[in-house]
Amino acid sequence: MKGDLSLVGPRPELPEIVAHYEELQHQRHVVKPGLTGLWQVSIPYGKPMAESTDLDLEYIEKLSLWSDFLILMRTPAAMFRWRGRPTNARRRPSLVKLILRLGILCLVLAAVASLVLLFGA
Repeated sequence: MKGDLSLVGPRPELPEIVAHYEELQHQRHVVKPGLTGLWQVSIPYGKPMAESTDLDLEYIEKLSLWSDFLILMRTPAAMFRWRGRPTNARRRPSLVKLILRLGILCLVLAAVASLVLLFGA
């Protein structure tokens, strides 16, 4: 609640990985990191975030309220998707993970409702 994160934006990366970034990859730090983003709703489970900085850069290039809205709308489905996992790893998420996902879903829905009220859809 300090204001370090936005609702939508690139996910924060580990400092030890950022230390090895190429110059182009540092452009993802132009905007605040977010709770959800284009990477989260586009990439199959299990792909390392460091391999997906191109999506963060694409998000920054196309930054708009509309693109944030679309990402927010895709987030709930992405949260409960079981894509890309090996067949032996198909087990149900723990209760804690499920509660966390539902909490994030509530935040996303509250943000969408706020946008609708703000812009009068």
